[in-house]
Formats: sequence, C-alpha cells, structure tokens
Amino acid sequence: MYEGRPLHETGWEDLKAFLEEGRPEGTRLDYKRKWGQDVVRDAFAMANTSGGDLILGVKEVEDRRAKTHAPDTTDILGEDSSKDWKTIVEGKVRGAPDRP
Repeated sequence: MYEGRPLHETGWEDLKAFLEEGRPEGTRLDYKRKWGQDVVRDAFAMANTSGGDLILGVKEVEDRRAKTHAPDTTDILGEDSSKDWKTIVEGKVRGAPDRP
C-alpha cells in the first residue's frame, strides 16, 4: 500500500516518488536488484510475519553509519509494460520449494 492506496491503484510515478524518499530497508521493506533465491526467502519471511513490500529492480546503497540499505535512485531498471511481472513473481514464489 502506498499513501493509503492499494498497490493496484499506484503507478510508475508513484513508485519513483517512493524511491526518491530514500526509505531504508527494514523488516517490512526490502529492495532487490534482480530475481534470486533470496527474493523467494524474503517473500516467505514477510508472508509468515507481518507482511511487507519487496521492490524488485532497484539497486541498494549501503549506509554504513545506519547499518542499513536504501534505494539507489540513479539505478532503477524501469517499467517494462511488455511483461506481466505479477504473474511472473507469483509463479516463481508458488513454484519454489517449501523451505528456501
């Protein structure tokens, strides 16, 4: 959910604005540059706790003083309307082993 709106009501400009805020990762927010087994692991972890947001296609920048990661707004993969990302991610998570 972003600004009180369900995710399906948000668009590319909303995502860019969110990333430009520079919110650091935490227990309910994680950035991933590309798909990997850690995405499945993190999705399961969020689903088994209080939920959260996993944002794919965003490089992380380490903040050593805060000991956390924030989005690198200069390196975002961008919107690819030719792919149905929701279907792709759901298929990968559902097809993953029970214990990543």
